[in-house]
Amino acid sequence: MATSPKFQEERRNTKTMNSEQLLEVVYHGREERNIEYKQSVPWNNDYWKAKLTRTIIALSNIKDGGFLVIGVKDGTWAPEGMTDDHFNSFKQDDVQAYANAHVKPTAQFTVSHVEDKGKKFVVIQVKEFDLYPVVCSKSGDGDFIAELHEGVFYIRALRMNESVAIKDTPELSEVIDLAVDKWQLYQLNRNTRAGLAPSAPETKTEAAPKKTLGDFEKWLK
Repeated sequence: MATSPKFQEERRNTKTMNSEQLLEVVYHGREERNIEYKQSVPWNNDYWKAKLTRTIIALSNIKDGGFLVIGVKDGTWAPEGMTDDHFNSFKQDDVQAYANAHVKPTAQFTVSHVEDKGKKFVVIQVKEFDLYPVVCSKSGDGDFIAELHEGVFYIRALRMNESVAIKDTPELSEVIDLAVDKWQLYQLNRNTRAGLAPSAPETKTEAAPKKTLGDFEKWLK
């Protein structure tokens, strides 16, 4: 299934999408780096709270963010829908409260309920992080520390459509570059508001050194 230019543009839109646009994501037909599908699962379950929050963190840390869709069967991507109990268990305030307690800075997302042809779906639209990348600040409850581990940055992998811990890989350089670009834009806007002229950009004569996880942690402090 080819991705239409209109659909690509909608996915880049930081505004909350309407039901018709969200159903395009539901029926997209395959996972991508910025789309993750899950079959019908409940929010009021410690395992799924940790698992889904991990995905929210990972989507927050890639350009343009992405979508977590509940109600699409894993592997076949068949839009089977959700049971009523599962569908009704997802509430914006509940999901946001759990995320706020387990990540920092606050992840920005919208929990939407959509229905089509008698089937129900939950779509969580996750925005790209604002200024600083999102990190897990508290491990998953109970026995689910493996799904959500304190101090770990998660990202959507480049080679496979899954949420993974950031290590010394291209994903690390990507999130650092994205954060640095945001910080430079923030500083430029702040200087402009203060009436300060921006400094001339430096001329790069050497290749930038390879970024490491240690560099990332130092930069965040």
